[in-house]
Formats: sequence, structure tokens, C-alpha cells
Amino acid sequence: MRPDLDWLAAQRAEYDASIAHLDQLRATLLAEASARPGLDISEVPVMHRAHVYQSTDLVIERWARELGRKRPEHGRALVADLNELDAHTGYFEVTEVAIDPLERWLAVAIDDSGSESPTVHLLDLGTGSWVSTIEGASYGGLAWGRDRLYYTVADATFRPWQVWAHQAGTNAPPVLVHEERDPAAFLSLKSLAGWVLIESHTRTSSGVVGIAPGSDSTTTLLPRVEGRQATASPWGGGWAVVSDHEYVESALYQADQLPSPAEEWQVVCADPGLRLYTAEPSLAGLIVHARRAGHQVLAVWPDAHPSYEISPTSAGAMLTHVPQPGSDEVVVVEQSRVHKPQVRVVRGCDGVVLEVGVEDPAYVAERRLINVGETEVPAILYRARQTPLDGTAPALLYGYGAYETCWPADYDPVLLGLLDRGLVFVDVQPRGGGDVGRQWYLQGRMEHKVNTFNDYLGVADALAEGVVDGARMATRGMSAGGLLQAVVMSRRPDRWRAVIAEVPFVDVVGAMSDPTLPLTVNEWEEWGNPTDPEVRARLASYSPCEALPTSLAAPHVLVTGALNDPRVLIKEPALWVSRLHGLGSMWRERVTFRAELEPCSHDGPTPSQRVAYEAELAAWLLDHLGL
Repeated sequence: MRPDLDWLAAQRAEYDASIAHLDQLRATLLAEASARPGLDISEVPVMHRAHVYQSTDLVIERWARELGRKRPEHGRALVADLNELDAHTGYFEVTEVAIDPLERWLAVAIDDSGSESPTVHLLDLGTGSWVSTIEGASYGGLAWGRDRLYYTVADATFRPWQVWAHQAGTNAPPVLVHEERDPAAFLSLKSLAGWVLIESHTRTSSGVVGIAPGSDSTTTLLPRVEGRQATASPWGGGWAVVSDHEYVESALYQADQLPSPAEEWQVVCADPGLRLYTAEPSLAGLIVHARRAGHQVLAVWPDAHPSYEISPTSAGAMLTHVPQPGSDEVVVVEQSRVHKPQVRVVRGCDGVVLEVGVEDPAYVAERRLINVGETEVPAILYRARQTPLDGTAPALLYGYGAYETCWPADYDPVLLGLLDRGLVFVDVQPRGGGDVGRQWYLQGRMEHKVNTFNDYLGVADALAEGVVDGARMATRGMSAGGLLQAVVMSRRPDRWRAVIAEVPFVDVVGAMSDPTLPLTVNEWEEWGNPTDPEVRARLASYSPCEALPTSLAAPHVLVTGALNDPRVLIKEPALWVSRLHGLGSMWRERVTFRAELEPCSHDGPTPSQRVAYEAELAAWLLDHLGL
């Protein structure tokens, strides 16, 4: 049940009034950020078998591959202006673009509400005409197989559980291809080397069903086995399998055929220092997504040369592989929160760098291991080069710490404005996240969840001892990271000057007790099922709606929620805010609720407004830190 809309509107009105005096600062921060635009990943040219495609401001162009990968001055042709698909609902996001291997069709998924239930539009690349529309798709991805477009459909709990196929160029009704009946398992799609791969995964197991090139029928390639996470990719004449059935950080195997017993797979790489995730074939060889020593890497196995790794050039940087179906080069985009996205082109056969960008020397990113007693927790410290780390600068900590997720280090031009004003930004990587691998994650889930909160507070206390100003420390996080913010604020309200909890998952007991809610059954393997009294007591010990602060003194707290958020229902932050308001006059005055009643996603407002949103939150933060 949603909270009262009038109450939500009143909370938003109070928040808007509380920041009215910051209008000029917001405008200044927005102008500064707008003057520092970064490259969008979609702008990177992608080489297919006949053409190179590039999107600029959602306008897709192409040119003959003989003209090269870089955008030519002449010879370009318009493919589509995706802006024409904007229904002007207040939210417009292109969530995926997929071109079939023979370049006959283009599919684009458009979310016009933020609900992650996109409408799929199909373009005939030969005529340039939009020929069909698919309603009811979910966020499990798109995949092409021959002239069939495969997509997922979600059930009532927001779980992609079915795969359907649409025959391009016909009015034939879609066909149900695959169904996953386990309520804890999610489906996702990939298209690799002509195969359509349907991955079924829970938090602790995964399997793969495949549709072979030229076929319409499914084959189980990797059965889903409890306790084993495994993915498959075509490789040469056989298969590459990444699996954790023998090694906790997973190993890379080569299988002559699938399905086949795991005992028949040949080990290619079983490096305990390399956390392996997924593999994908390319003309350069096999590309494996991985992490080493806390950093993201791409491990490449060329067909006839030694393997090599592509690593980031600065601390905290993120690598995004941009697949090139028609090229034997490896193209990656490197960026960090303070460095603009830069394209790096690598010769696929041996890893020689052919093209690379240049970082901005005005900002520094430094990775430190912070001793918190039981372990050392990684933290990335970002600052302007002139800002000292001598205990005098204010700090904003950021954290997530769940699902083995490594929070994306997207370039943030608004953050640069904060650093220019003397702030230190700290990306804390507590147990529960995946920053240091699978074992790091396992030490921060289920009965070990308290480690996440202790790690975060331990880092904050350590930094306050002479690195940053402990009296001017703020913290921020969203979703499960919003839970982290709520817990560390409830346990230590005196530690923080300001707290930003975005769409926070704060009613842990309530959400995990209702299997009809979105995602709940799948989440039991992350948090636990409260039908077990012992688990319920454990969850209640830290769930922010139950474990409220005991102090009458409150930091300044900004909570966000979105009416149509399908992941964290707005009733959760609303309940938490109402309970905080009941703690006393200071809590009522300092806890504000930015309730979003217009179209908005779990990740925030429509993409074109996200820089303005960041500027708004930055102004609020600067105000409460006294900067």
C-alpha cells in the first residue's frame, strides 16, 4: 500500500521550501558541471560486419566500415533519431539498442516512466522505417537470433521469468520460448557468436539455456546447480565456461561441447587473485571481465598469442568494454569520478595500445587500505590536487556494500565542483560489495551483514584521525547503500554532519516478510528469510525502521523516494521518515523527504535532468557542511 499522496506532497513541499535559498548555488554548480561534459558510452563508434554505427545525442548514424572506425567527415548516413520516440511523459531513457548480426534490423528499448518496463521499437535498416512495437518487455535485455528478437517479460514480483520471441518483419504474434518457474530465479539474455543465451540466476546459483545459430529450439547448456555460479560463451569450436564449483573466485574452463560434465572441462585459468565474472567471444579472442587486487580488469585470450590484461591507469577507475563485432581491436572506455571518459583502443592479438586519452591532472585519486581492526577496508580518496589530507578538509563518504556489486565509478562533473571547494570524496568499499572479490562479498552478507556497517564506521573513524575533518563529515548512498547510510546514522548520529539516503532499503523486516513484493524471494539469499525467528531477530537488529537512533541530537538528513520506483517502494523511506520525525523536535526539523511524485526511476530523474539533480543535492550538502 502506498503512503498518503497528500502527505508525500507535503513532505516534498517542505523540502523544496528548505532549499529555496540555495537556488543561486544550485545554478552555479549546474553551470560549472555543464561546462565539463563527458563522453557518453553510446558515442563510441561500434564496427559491425558492413558498417560502423555511432550515436550522438540519441541520433544514430552509420558509415561504411571501409571508412574506418572514427567518424568520417563525409559518407555518413542517418539511421534514426531516437528523440522522435520521446512520448513527453516527463521521463525518457533509452535502455538498450540492439542491431542484428546481419544488420537488417535495429531494436531500441525505451523506458518512458522509470518503471524499467520498456517499450521495444523495431526499425527496418533497409527502409529506415519503424515497423513494429513490443509492449510488456522487462529489463532482462534484448538478443537477436536470425530474424527473431528475443526479450524478457516480468511477473507480478518484477522478476524477468519468461523469454518471448518476435519475428521481425511480420505481424505474427510473439512466441513463448522459455519460462523460469523458480520464484527466486531471474532471466537475462545475451547474443554471442550467433547464439542466444538465456541465463537463469539466483544469488547462489546460475545456469544457461542456449538457442543455436539458425535454430528456434532451446538446449540446456549449463543446468542450474545450487551452490554453483556458472556462465558459458562460445569460444573457438567449443565453449568457455566461468564457474566457481572448484574455486571461490571462479576459474575459466574450456569445454569441447555443452552440456557436458564439469569433470571433462579443461582448466584455462585458476588464479586465486583474479575474480572472474563472464566471458564473451570477439574477433580479438576471448574477453573475460574480472577484478584483480581491487581493480577492474579485462583479461584477453587471443586465439594464437599469450593472454594479457587491460587494467585501469588510475585508482578507482572503471573500464567499460565496447564490443566491436566487426573488428579485431579491443575498445574500452576508462573513466573515474574525477576523470572524463577516455577511449582506449588495444590491438587484440597482443594488447599493444593503439589509442589512449589523457587524464585531468587537477584531480587526484588515491586508493588506501584502512585498518579497521579486523581487516583492512579499501577506500578511494578523490580530491583537488591542492586539497591537503591533514585533517582540515571536510569529507563526503559514499558506500554500497551489497550483492557483490562494485559501484560504478561514473564520471561526475558536479563532484568536481565540490572538490574545487575543498571537499574530499571517499568511496568506501566495505565487505558485502565485490570490490575485493567473491570472498569479500561473502563476508558481508546474511549472518555476516554487520561487517558491512562496522567496516564503514571504522573507515570513517580512521579518516577522522588526521586525514579529514571529523567534525565536517557527510555520508551518502542509495538503495542497499541507502540502508548502509541509515544504519550507520542510527548507530552513530554524532559521527555525521549530514546524511543523504537515496531510495533507501530501510524496512528490511517488512520487505523480506512479504513474498508478493518485488524482488523479495530472490533477496532471501542476500538478507535471510524472516519466517525463521533467528533470522527475523537478526534483521530487526539493524533494520532502520526498527533500530531507530536513541540520541535526541540529529544530523541533517536528506531522504529520497520515488512514487513509481519498482525496486524500493516509496512506502519504505516514507515509513522511516515518519518514525524519525517521531523521535523529537530536532529530528522533525532536520530530516527532510524529497518525495518524487512525477515519473522517475530507481536511479533518479529522467537522464537529461540528472546533472541538475546532482547539483541540487550538492548545494544541500555544501550548505550543511558550511562550505
